Amino acid sequence: MNRSTEEILNAWNLEEAYKYIVHDVFLIIYFIVGVFGNAMVLIVYQTKLRKESDSRYFIPILALVDLLATLLRVPFELWRTILPVNFQDINACRYLWFAVNIFTFSSIYFLGIITLQRYLKVCRPFGPQITLRWRRVSLVIIFLLAAGTGAPFVIWDEILEVPNPALNVTGYICAADVFEVNENSDSILGFICFISFVIVSVMLELIILNSLIARKIFIVIRNTNARRNSTKAARSNTSKEKSGSTFYVAQEGTSMTEANSTDFSLTNNEQETRQEKVEVPFSNYSKANKATSDEPASSRKFSYMFMVISLAFILSYLPQIFLLFSLIKDRYFWIKISQTETIVFKFIDHMTTVNNIVNPYVYGFFDQKFRASAKTLCLN
Repeated sequence: MNRSTEEILNAWNLEEAYKYIVHDVFLIIYFIVGVFGNAMVLIVYQTKLRKESDSRYFIPILALVDLLATLLRVPFELWRTILPVNFQDINACRYLWFAVNIFTFSSIYFLGIITLQRYLKVCRPFGPQITLRWRRVSLVIIFLLAAGTGAPFVIWDEILEVPNPALNVTGYICAADVFEVNENSDSILGFICFISFVIVSVMLELIILNSLIARKIFIVIRNTNARRNSTKAARSNTSKEKSGSTFYVAQEGTSMTEANSTDFSLTNNEQETRQEKVEVPFSNYSKANKATSDEPASSRKFSYMFMVISLAFILSYLPQIFLLFSLIKDRYFWIKISQTETIVFKFIDHMTTVNNIVNPYVYGFFDQKFRASAKTLCLN
């Protein structure tokens, strides 16, 4: 019995969709992990860390952007893999993909401004900083840049026909038509090169600024260790000279006096005016200053945290750029490859999703205050 064109198309689509089963499982996992993590960041910052320092200003905003990118992108990608050769919704192809790209590029630009802020705080602490006013202005600029970067997708994305001569049927995919030579081809290729240039530029900014931050941290640690070693040597020499000394701290004053343990004689006048003293071992002074010494360590961890986030962004987007340019002239690439090849190339193609889901877990590893607040929230 002869089958209709629609039945043949559906059968072909089902055959192609089987190639993406493993990939679909990964997308569902990405969705769960991303929504949970970014929602947790928003809740923690809304309930526990609302009055934190300006260093954390962009974190909940970045989490919101990543959450929206995950909520929109993963279902859209699942839609495309379920209908790999039968996607015919032009509105979703253009406008939903445009919305996905707004939040995707916003996330990229936020990494750039956050890294710039860390650079100014660590390497230029006495120079100009990004004030609250400029942080708010940067939000508007970032979303305008993201909308401008993603706007051409509305113009050039369309439903493209993919003929299958063997089955005598035509399939449909959502993509920009860079395969046909026409008046728009050069513009589309130029736009793709521009997108790649933007992503590579942000990568270079992250690499350069984080390298300068790492260099500054290394210098500070080296100088701190040198001072600590010299202080220990000085204390060692002093303890040998004054082995019988005991240190006292006045409870009602701010001065610290030293008295020899073998001579406690005081005059009558001194006994009348003497403040009550508490004996404090010399080793306890390091504990008293623990909060002060913890501040640089906490700041360094904050810098390390954004270095890891930057690295995750670079590793997730770099393969995508190479794949984009290697496949840009082959409309039939995803159709003619095997299931195993589909799993590998689709995993590379959607590694960019990792950039939207990994940040909360990096916060949890490096940021003790966030980790404690999230733990408290979960337990309650």
